[in-house]
Amino acid sequence: MVHSTQAELVELFHRYNQCFYDRDLNGLRSLYVDDDAGFVYFDNHPASDSVELDDHMSKVSAFFASGEVVSLATEILSTSVHGDAGCLVARVRYQGSGPSVRTSMFAERHAGEWMIRHLHFSTDPNDTDAAAVSTPSM
Repeated sequence: MVHSTQAELVELFHRYNQCFYDRDLNGLRSLYVDDDAGFVYFDNHPASDSVELDDHMSKVSAFFASGEVVSLATEILSTSVHGDAGCLVARVRYQGSGPSVRTSMFAERHAGEWMIRHLHFSTDPNDTDAAAVSTPSM
């Protein structure tokens, strides 16, 4: 059974992905915590990691201008919530390409709204069933 706060984390993750489908930079930024405590984004694409929100948004803006956004198949593996902190772990697969991508999202509740503090994406080295093709670049 998924509790309502855990379902809210799943919804946040789906809203995050929808921002990419819609190329919605402002909507995406509104999902992130933007304070002095920091923001970290680790990606499975070359030169896409960021340890600062403005840097991340600049990279995403460049990707939105010329990159290909493909559909994702998503398998939510777990969600956990403790107070105003939550974690979602998923496996996603780009439609029509390579191995799955392990995903973790750390979120915090600010003024009643879940916001993303950290995202981590990494190609799953254990996905031996996947075709050996590269993932689209961001």
